[in-house]
Amino acid sequence: MRIAMHIVSKWISLFNFCLYSSIMSAHYRGSIIAL
Repeated sequence: MRIAMHIVSKWISLFNFCLYSSIMSAHYRGSIIAL
């Protein structure tokens, strides 16, 4: 059970990282277009 929780937390952190990087890249492109 503890192993499953560890895997789930790892997937959640990976998803958060992908979401954060996509938001940052979209913001970065938006600022380049604004320039």
